[in-house]
Amino acid sequence: MTPNSQHDKTGEEGFALYLAIGFIVLISVLAGSVGTRLNVASLSEARQNDRRAALDDAEASLGHAWHTLSAQFALDNTWPSSAVSASDTELTGDREKCLSAHETTQTDFFASARSGTGARAQRFFVKRDGSTYRLYGCGFDDKGTRAAFGLYDVSGSDLTLNRVRRY
Repeated sequence: MTPNSQHDKTGEEGFALYLAIGFIVLISVLAGSVGTRLNVASLSEARQNDRRAALDDAEASLGHAWHTLSAQFALDNTWPSSAVSASDTELTGDREKCLSAHETTQTDFFASARSGTGARAQRFFVKRDGSTYRLYGCGFDDKGTRAAFGLYDVSGSDLTLNRVRRY
C-alpha cells in the first residue's frame, strides 16, 4: 500500500462522513418543518372547534326559541308580551353581548332562562314586530359570543321562515 492510497482512502471516508452528517441534518430540518406545520394546523383546527362549539350552542338555542314560539304561539297570539322573561344576574350582560351588534334596542326582547354549565351557556331572545318575529339564539363561552338569527313571519297560526344568519 502506498502512502497516497492511504490518504485517498481517508479522504473518501471523511467525505462519506460529511455526506452522512449532511443527510441527517437535512432529514432533521425537513422533519422539523413538517412537525411545525402539523402543530400549526392542529392549533388552527382546535381554535375552529372551540368557536364551533359556541356557534352550535347558538343554533341550538335558536331551535329552542323556535320551538317555544311555535308551541306557545298557537295558545296565545300576544306572545311574547304575555310571557314572563328571565331576570337572572347575567341577563344584562348577555343582552349586550348577543344583541348590541345587531339591534339598537335590546330591552324589548323576551329573554329565556340561561342554560349551560361551566364556561359554556346559551339563551335566546325573541321580539315581535307586528306580524314578524325576530329570534336570536346565543352561545356564550370564555372566548366570546356567537349568535344565530331567524326572522319569521306570522300568518294566522303559521310561522314562515324568511331569513337565517349566523354571527
